[in-house]
Amino acid sequence: MLIVEPFLTTPREALAFEETMFRNPPTDEDIVYVWRSKPAFIVGRNQNPFLEIDHDYAKTHDIPVLRRISGGGTIFMDEGTLNFTHITRDYKHKINDYRYFLKPVIDTLGDMGVNTTFVPKSHLMSGDKKISGNAQAFANHRLMHHGTLLFDTDLGMIEQGLHQAGKIDARGHQVLSDKRSVTNIKDMIANYADAETFTSDFFKRYIARLNEKHQTWVAPDSFMDDVHKLSKEKYHAWTWNYGKTPRFTTDVNVGGERIKLEINHGIIAGAQPENDDYEQLEGLRFMSGAYTSFIDKRKTT
Repeated sequence: MLIVEPFLTTPREALAFEETMFRNPPTDEDIVYVWRSKPAFIVGRNQNPFLEIDHDYAKTHDIPVLRRISGGGTIFMDEGTLNFTHITRDYKHKINDYRYFLKPVIDTLGDMGVNTTFVPKSHLMSGDKKISGNAQAFANHRLMHHGTLLFDTDLGMIEQGLHQAGKIDARGHQVLSDKRSVTNIKDMIANYADAETFTSDFFKRYIARLNEKHQTWVAPDSFMDDVHKLSKEKYHAWTWNYGKTPRFTTDVNVGGERIKLEINHGIIAGAQPENDDYEQLEGLRFMSGAYTSFIDKRKTT
């Protein structure tokens, strides 16, 4: 087993590191690591970010909205959130077996004084509160399981930034987040002053729980060059973070008139005025943070 020491990074680099490790791993052995990131809203591969996130709130607080390669629901993460990743070629009978990957996490948290239960399909709960969400991706005969642990996460960001917009009619293969009440692990245990201390102790106990021979791996410059390249080309790109959104319809207000928009891959594919008052509407585009319209000509009949 290859392990990577815990690290703090930026969200785009974190997702690019995960994907590079997943698709072009330095070994055929299992890879395990834990990490933390600067704040971000992360949607699942098949989700609609316009439906899941309050973009005005995200823009006001300068929080990026990014899409990951795994399924599941939308999360918010920040420096107070611990993330864990497990990549394996030994995937037989383990695809969608969340309990298998989460058992050592549950046992580790138990060692640290946190009573945790698994709730299908992919949650960890302490009492009636969620402390962890999880997701998986499968490609090139490899399975990646990753999840979060809310240690000292800004729960206000979750409460105010995540929502499901009521005026959007989502169609096709889209996944809605499973909204549950959340809490922080820090509120349950008193012997960890900060997320860094908690992460360090969790990591040591977690690796011991896996009970595998392991070696520590430090990413060489060539590997990090690939990470930076992927981060720039994919996770900074509108075409990935928003353009992969499945088709949906929504109503917007343009010049005091209600317009029904058909959105396909983040781009307006059709616009129908409520009262057919416009002779020409062109150049409409659905953008991150808001509906922005560029109307070259407007006539009322």
